[in-house]
Amino acid sequence: MYVTAKIIEKKAEYTFTDLSSGKYSVLVYHDENKSLTLDKYFFGMPKEGIGATQNPSHIPSFENTSFMLDKSLLAKVLMTYL
Repeated sequence: MYVTAKIIEKKAEYTFTDLSSGKYSVLVYHDENKSLTLDKYFFGMPKEGIGATQNPSHIPSFENTSFMLDKSLLAKVLMTYL
């Protein structure tokens, strides 16, 4: 699923609705040039800000970013700019 959210005062918020209980992961990126893709350097590192649920300290994967959803949940994602 691809969604967009406006950045207001250095923050963006998005509310997912009607999600079933289950295991989820959210990956976000700041599409600074509005290309609809995550721009990367030739060696694969992102040129734009990225973040994921669980705020992993290394390359995000479903295993290190996923969480169980069984009711309403607020997840904060910290962005990293390289």
